[in-house]
Amino acid sequence: MKYSFLSGAFWSVTRRFGILFLALLLSFGIVISLSSVSYLERFEAMSTVYYADKFQQLQENTESMVDEWHQSQMITSLYQLGDFDSLTSYFDDHFEEFGAVNPKLLITIPGSEPYMYRGRIIPAEVIQWVQDHPDQLDSPHYTWIQNKLWLIYGKDKKDHAIILAIPIIGNQLAFLRTWGYGEYIESVQITQQNIQEDRSLLDWYGLQRSYLIDENSSAYLNVAYQIDVLGEYFYIGYGVVLIISMIGFWILIRYSLKASFHSAIQQMTVFENQVQKIASGDYSKRMERSGFTEFIQLEDEINQMSSAIQSRNDQLNQTVRELYDLLVEVLEQKDPYTRGHSERVATYSMQIARQLGLKNLDEIYSTALLHDIGKIAISENILRKPEKLTALEYDVIKTHPEKGFHLLIKSSQFNDLLNGVLFHHERIDGSGYPYGLKGDQIPLEARIIAVADVYDALTSNRSYRNAMTRSQAITILNNGKEVLYDASVVDCFLQYIEIAS
Repeated sequence: MKYSFLSGAFWSVTRRFGILFLALLLSFGIVISLSSVSYLERFEAMSTVYYADKFQQLQENTESMVDEWHQSQMITSLYQLGDFDSLTSYFDDHFEEFGAVNPKLLITIPGSEPYMYRGRIIPAEVIQWVQDHPDQLDSPHYTWIQNKLWLIYGKDKKDHAIILAIPIIGNQLAFLRTWGYGEYIESVQITQQNIQEDRSLLDWYGLQRSYLIDENSSAYLNVAYQIDVLGEYFYIGYGVVLIISMIGFWILIRYSLKASFHSAIQQMTVFENQVQKIASGDYSKRMERSGFTEFIQLEDEINQMSSAIQSRNDQLNQTVRELYDLLVEVLEQKDPYTRGHSERVATYSMQIARQLGLKNLDEIYSTALLHDIGKIAISENILRKPEKLTALEYDVIKTHPEKGFHLLIKSSQFNDLLNGVLFHHERIDGSGYPYGLKGDQIPLEARIIAVADVYDALTSNRSYRNAMTRSQAITILNNGKEVLYDASVVDCFLQYIEIAS
């Protein structure tokens, strides 16, 4: 046997696949090991920065606001007027922006009643601390008073003094849950002890960590985490790493195989394109020889298949066309007054379909060509009668759509034509026949043929009347829009007539 590129490529890909698979397994194991060791370290580092920033921001906001209030002439004026309601409203706005919970504010003026925001009394111990430590009020100060941490800042002026005291307890810590890892916090508290709980590598149950709030007062934020939830989050991270690794593995294998089988892939693409062309009805192209021994017979068979299908398809199309022409000729032999009517209606219908942007033009042309085929089963005495038909005779004529349907349904060759033949005399308002369908119940091809059929009938000589002018026929179509005929179909047909003229 001649040299086969597939056998050599197989062993090449096998070796590459094995090496790459082992490398990926090793890389994945290293990634998982390193991530499990460093995960909590990164988590705690992020937490430390976040908590430090939050308490630093609280301290800076406290200093900024008290300094602003201390310099405000409006606060002094309202205090002196005794308008405590306006003062409270003013501080409500400020504390809403501040975000502090349960702040306690005291303003005093010698000889006047002290003002306390919202009636929140600053404990005597806190006031005593302020009096005892005036030198420590030059900036916001964290301090422990009776086992409770306070953030205290005050300003003393000749005419009044301001003290802001914020207890760092309870709901004041709720803001800590608003950050990315807040959902993993089980509880928080302020302590004077630095608690660090060791954790083994695979232990994901219970973890407490302390974060420094203020070094001078030895204040720590103690956080108890729901570490098992963090473990789930970590395992999700493992899954993401695994998915990314497998995607990378798939990409590498894909391109490795593509490189090894490049020639085969190119040839398979040629085969695929050729088969798609055959499936879409294009049998004119033939495959060129690739030179590979595996493909010679397949290439020849595909080319032979294309030739055979094209020959058979051409023969079938010719037979079908001849059959359609024969049926139309039989109809016109029986009803000579309608000679040429079928071809004109077919042409009109195809042009309407083209204006509507439809793709099945050949199908609509064929349907319109045979739309009156049921008249073959109607008596010649009725078809050729020179006078106006009686009501009974007209009822017989109205059976031709159903007769045509039952004639064509006997062959699967006409399956795509049945709707247009059966429903081309239905009308939008339900006044048509044979079933009185309305609006969109009528298939689109039938609505197209209906307009083309009426126009040609109006502009053609019949045994019982002379042909109308084009303008008369157009007037009748316009009057029947949205009542008898589909308005969009009529508009497209009139556009075609205008262009054609």
